[in-house]
Amino acid sequence: MNRLGLRMLSPLLRTATRRQTRYFAASARTWSKVISETPSTIPKTPILIPTSKPPPVDVTSVPTSRLRSVLAAQSRLRSRERQTSKHLLTALRDLHNVKAKLHKSSLHTHHVAHRHRRLKSSFEHEIHLRTELEKHVHLLEEKIAHERSWRRLKEWSWRSVIVGAVAVNYVADLGGVGLDLRERLKRFVEWL
Repeated sequence: MNRLGLRMLSPLLRTATRRQTRYFAASARTWSKVISETPSTIPKTPILIPTSKPPPVDVTSVPTSRLRSVLAAQSRLRSRERQTSKHLLTALRDLHNVKAKLHKSSLHTHHVAHRHRRLKSSFEHEIHLRTELEKHVHLLEEKIAHERSWRRLKEWSWRSVIVGAVAVNYVADLGGVGLDLRERLKRFVEWL
């Protein structure tokens, strides 16, 4: 088919349906066969009359093996399209499931992080309270130790005063016996 025929067919093929396209292709093949078999005096430009309803396509010029191969290729293409659409739907469903799991995991991670922050703050607060409590306990222990030492000192001071008074009285009582001071102290220690 020459270039002029293609130029005439190109605007029709742009807006034609599948059936019209097949009709145009079959008519173009027919015209090419006719033009190749006729003398060169006949003009080689095909005359196409556009109609609303194309006439039935004459496929007698197309070999049966060619038609079978085309139909087989079309069926394979359709089955491949169906498989591709199934694979796409499965992939889309898997993607939706993964997105849902990721959202759930992010919520769980956010909850865990919030709980970790709360536990960390409570742990730090507990450490602070424990430190303050240890400080108070240490101060109380120092105060108690100081109080005990002061009480012991007071007790020892009172004891020493009492013992001194008793010793003085005892030694004074023994003064009339005529014993020396060393013997008096020795007897006082034995009395204790």
